Amino acid sequence: MVVKLAEFYLSGCSGHFINWFGAPYTFVISLGGDGAPFRKDDTSCAWLISFLNIRRGVLSSNENYLLFGANCSENCFPAQRFIKLLLTDIYCIEKEPISCTHDGKQVMVRFSIGELPNDMKMIAFLAGELSNSAKDFSSFAYVSSDNADNIHGTFETIFSKIPGSSPFARYVNAMKTKCKLSRLANRIVRWFNETGANGKAFHCRFTEKDSRLFLQNFMYLIDAVEPSAKQGYCKEHTYHVLAYLFDSA
Repeated sequence: MVVKLAEFYLSGCSGHFINWFGAPYTFVISLGGDGAPFRKDDTSCAWLISFLNIRRGVLSSNENYLLFGANCSENCFPAQRFIKLLLTDIYCIEKEPISCTHDGKQVMVRFSIGELPNDMKMIAFLAGELSNSAKDFSSFAYVSSDNADNIHGTFETIFSKIPGSSPFARYVNAMKTKCKLSRLANRIVRWFNETGANGKAFHCRFTEKDSRLFLQNFMYLIDAVEPSAKQGYCKEHTYHVLAYLFDSA
């Protein structure tokens, strides 16, 4: 694969200027893998490869190529077999120059692994070590392998302590009951419980259904928080402007 990519970039078809970093015909490779949740399956994983010689072009998803993909976690058996093969391939391509076709002629190019952009869990896996998740296996509670058998432990529910009459509680309840956006409301509650709304901004990628329901039922959310605005104040004016804009849309 790296040979075909080298010939592609040498042909100039990519439109990228090649930076040789002082070593002509030496391609510097960025090689990394990671796992992530994937639909109904638990996890999926992928390994991508790109050439750092194209400078900032490497930031584009169009210049990162799939080397390996699987419907399993990054430490599953197929991934382990792939990594063993990958280590052998890395040794072979870095050992000696390889012949490539450039302008109808054969040129000798070298390959060097310049970066391994992996998270700490993957790095620990590659090194044959245990990651932090081996002990602190849950990201939703202060629980580890040391106290996992404590049956008296509880999850802290900060949101449940907020008075139901507060604007925030009314907003979330309206989102869940009137807007039918239970998934989004639950994520807001989880974000609030984990951060206390202190410093870390809330981020959520809307699905097509979420966007449609949010727009169709936006006035329920305005109605939930409008009573908290004092008459004649800037906040009340803002609510009215938002209500007008969404009603017009």
